[in-house]
Amino acid sequence: MRLTHSLAFKLTVYFSLVTLLVTFLSLLIGTNALNQALNEADLRESTPLANDLVDQVKEHQDLIAIYQIFLRFSKLNKRFSPYLTDKNGEILISSIDKTILKSNRIKIVKKSGDISFATDPRTNAKELPAVQSSVDTDRDLYIIIEERISKSLSTTISQVAIQSLIAFLISAVIVFLLSKVLISRLTRLNNAVKTFEHHQKIVDLHDTSSDEVSELTHSFSQMSHRINGFVSKLKERDALRRELIAGISHDLRTPLAAIKGYSELLSGKVDSSLSDTLSIILRNCSVLQKLIDGLFEIARLEEIAEKLELSQFSLAELLSDITAKFSVQAEEKNVQLTILPPSSNFIITADPSLLERAISNLVENAIIYTPSGGSVELSLEDNNGRVSILVKDDGVGISDSDLPYIFEKFFRADRSREKDKAGSGLGLAVTKKIVEAHGGEIKVISTKEHGTRFEIVLIDPIL
Repeated sequence: MRLTHSLAFKLTVYFSLVTLLVTFLSLLIGTNALNQALNEADLRESTPLANDLVDQVKEHQDLIAIYQIFLRFSKLNKRFSPYLTDKNGEILISSIDKTILKSNRIKIVKKSGDISFATDPRTNAKELPAVQSSVDTDRDLYIIIEERISKSLSTTISQVAIQSLIAFLISAVIVFLLSKVLISRLTRLNNAVKTFEHHQKIVDLHDTSSDEVSELTHSFSQMSHRINGFVSKLKERDALRRELIAGISHDLRTPLAAIKGYSELLSGKVDSSLSDTLSIILRNCSVLQKLIDGLFEIARLEEIAEKLELSQFSLAELLSDITAKFSVQAEEKNVQLTILPPSSNFIITADPSLLERAISNLVENAIIYTPSGGSVELSLEDNNGRVSILVKDDGVGISDSDLPYIFEKFFRADRSREKDKAGSGLGLAVTKKIVEAHGGEIKVISTKEHGTRFEIVLIDPIL
């Protein structure tokens, strides 16, 4: 698993984001609170100075004298800049050279509590704390207070920010390591779940903690033991079911063989009135024989799938043998059975007897449900390094409503309800189990009255 996808990494990122947000908000709130406190202190300090300065200005009408007073005041109080204005805020005189000023007007722009803020004439943009006092009916005195957050305070804030960043990085590393310790327990539990999922093997996890992860581990352990118990019981019952079906199928063969044998013996020695009756008996014996064989094969197929007798052989030769086997049946029904020349022999590794049975089921069905004059075609195709076995016919087809169920046991579609075409409903189920036992898949495309196309895709690569 990539590091960025791990839970430990995500927890660390979440913690880091929260920590950064809290740190940023703390610095912002702290800086604002500090500014507020400093502004209030400046207000308390500047108010008496402003009153004293107003008294001095009142004693002098000469602007040069007032200018000298402003210069002495600014030297003693370097952060305070006095301005004498008219009632409209137009600057009459200040201790700052007029060429430096960007604006000739001062105006109170806002108030925050007891603190007023005015635009700084030197920048005409920056808002600074200000004290306004009335000198007389025509003039006002403004004292603009420069910010106290100077280089020393900015340096302090920068140092705090750097220290916070270092603390954040250290905390992130610690959180990541602690998360790895916690996640390691979840990883062990996840590995145990995967082992149980793929191999039904219980992994005992000894977790001595008493937290939620420990409870989850304990719950999974109990659940896996219960599931294993249920699976064991199901396997026992399934084995009994298969044995019962196999036993019944075997026991039915003896009386059925006797009925069929005596019926065949009598068929040549009775008159025509009984001959039709014996034909019906023989036909139904054949149907019952197929059903018994199918039941027996279904019962044993799970065991056979676990013990496949694998060998290398030519699929092209196997299809030729199957075609020869059904050629007589196809001729009797006037159905053209052909095999397209393959591009190669298609040597594969599989169980030839089981695969022959699977393909034979498809060919036999195709012949049965293809009307006289129709055709059944077998072919092999290279499917990206794998092999596809195709069985196509132009018979009666399968309805869309029946297609999803044709591989289920004992299912017989509408096309097989005629008595002379009745089957056991197990052939396609057997075929699918054989194909899946080889790790392959079977597909079907069919259109009512236009034929059917079965495709067996074998996962084993072509040699």
